[in-house]
Amino acid sequence: MTKDLFTREWIIEQSIDVLSHYEPGVLTIRGLHYQLVSRGMTNDIQHYKRVVAATGVARWDGRIGFDAFSDRDRALATLTDWEPSILEDKIDTAKEQVGLWMESYSLNRWENQPYYPEVFIEKKALEGVFYKPCQKERVALGACKGYPSLTFLHDATMRFRYAERHGKTAHNSLLW
Repeated sequence: MTKDLFTREWIIEQSIDVLSHYEPGVLTIRGLHYQLVSRGMTNDIQHYKRVVAATGVARWDGRIGFDAFSDRDRALATLTDWEPSILEDKIDTAKEQVGLWMESYSLNRWENQPYYPEVFIEKKALEGVFYKPCQKERVALGACKGYPSLTFLHDATMRFRYAERHGKTAHNSLLW
């Protein structure tokens, strides 16, 4: 029986290196698993479970931050606002929000363009990698999670038809 080279320490060491190339919260653990597969680890459920366990240990002992990974499938939809409202604080908050809005406001770059673009990716684990550029360019991003569902395809078709009825040419980039 051969010894498995992909020990907990190997996984943690390689994970720390991979994560150093990403902003916190961009990769999912599955995305990290695929990065480790590209470094030679076997792509199977046993090794995926080892990545989950090893990164859990590394987060608890402080070698990897808890904010290192995103988990979009388990996020809260809303937050409970339990703190008392203090008018003075609300005025400062409002001023800050208006200032931020003024810095980030821009006209809709797609309203006068002939195209209506959307980007679809296969892996939900890569959503964090594509999120910022798509958000910056104000382009829709959809993760198909292996393959698109009939509902996903129907909804996309309805958006494309709507855009075409309003004079746009629908364009989809499939990134598999």
